Amino acid sequence: MIIANYLSDSWISLIVVPYASSKIYTNTKYNNTWVGWAESATKDDLPNIFTAQLGTSNLEGNHATTIKGLWNSFPENQVFACNLVDSNNFCVCGYIYGNHKYGAVLYLAFNDCGIVKCNNGTFSDTKL
Repeated sequence: MIIANYLSDSWISLIVVPYASSKIYTNTKYNNTWVGWAESATKDDLPNIFTAQLGTSNLEGNHATTIKGLWNSFPENQVFACNLVDSNNFCVCGYIYGNHKYGAVLYLAFNDCGIVKCNNGTFSDTKL
C-alpha cells in the first residue's frame, strides 16, 4: 500500500496492490470525502488488433492516410489499441462510434505522431 497526503488530512490518496494479485486499486479523500475505490485498467483491458487482421501496412509513410484507409476496420464503441508493423513500427489507439462517422485515433511513430479525427464522416488531422 502507498499512502500520500497533503496538508494533514485534507487530501489523502491510497494505492493498493493486493497480495498475489496483478490488480491496482486507488481511493482518494478530498475535503473529508472519500471518492471510493476504483480498479486501474491495464493494457490487457484494451482489445488488441493487429496488421494481419487489418490487411494493410503503412507503406507510403503517411500515417494519417493509412489511418483514414483503415478507419472502418477499427472496432466501434470500444477503446482499442493496435500495432501496425512496417518499417515505421507505429501504433494507434482510439475510440470510434456512430457507425464509424465519429471518433479520434492517436497514432505514434518514430518519425511522425498525430491524431486523426472524424466528425460526421469528415476527417481532419492534427500533428503532434
